[in-house]
Amino acid sequence: MSHSESFYAEKRDFIRMKIELPLSGTLTNDSGRITGQCHELSGGGLQLELPEAVAVESQWELHLSAEHDERAQLRAVVKVVRCTTEGDHFSAGLQIVQVIE
Repeated sequence: MSHSESFYAEKRDFIRMKIELPLSGTLTNDSGRITGQCHELSGGGLQLELPEAVAVESQWELHLSAEHDERAQLRAVVKVVRCTTEGDHFSAGLQIVQVIE
């Protein structure tokens, strides 16, 4: 890791974790409902792979659940901070605004 990468990494409030377990995330708001897969999770946000784009700055209610264990769940209000095209899907960076449960 270069010095600049190390400096940037130290500025993060939370460590990102790559998710190897199947986690599905469902976003719900007035625009509808979208379900995708979670690939990264931290104390401040997450990255979802989605079948369609979501608007940057839009807020959604997130329900994140582990497919192998119904007890492993997270409900939170999230804000879209980034949404990019990744081949045939979209990668959305979401900031956790408020944990509901």
